[in-house]
Amino acid sequence: MGRKNRKLTESGGPRYLSRESCLLILEAWEKHNLEDRVLAAAFNQALADKTRTKQDVGFLREMLDGIVSHIDELDNILNEYIRGRSVRSVGGTERNTLRIALWQILYTEIATAVITNESLNMVRLLLGDDGDRAARFVNGVLMGAVRGMGLRDDVVPAQDHGLQNKQPLQPL
Repeated sequence: MGRKNRKLTESGGPRYLSRESCLLILEAWEKHNLEDRVLAAAFNQALADKTRTKQDVGFLREMLDGIVSHIDELDNILNEYIRGRSVRSVGGTERNTLRIALWQILYTEIATAVITNESLNMVRLLLGDDGDRAARFVNGVLMGAVRGMGLRDDVVPAQDHGLQNKQPLQPL
């Protein structure tokens, strides 16, 4: 699946910017065999954006630290809810979006519906034409995990998110 664009800042606030940065950092980290120096360099590059607030930087750091330190746990959970595949066989955008969302569901107080909505929006915007299919997949896995683990019951199905008419941003 090709990436349509790489900027979500027009579609949301600092949390979107943090999620997008986290996704891109995780993808770079995976491409370089999970090397810590790549993780640190990608994080520092993300911090070069002077529009970031202290809250945004803190949220990004907390997400990255949490996901990296719990990656095996997150992947094991996701593997239970990805039918007929493993999390490693899923496209990078979807895989890392699932990791980000699941970590937030497990370790933050952000409502599951908000996490799901923002995750689906991110996937749709980043993947353009493939975004709807990818968003349905991400939504199904997240809903399955939340319900299967009895975590929280405030998940809203994709059709209720009001994202059907969202158009992907054009590349800059």
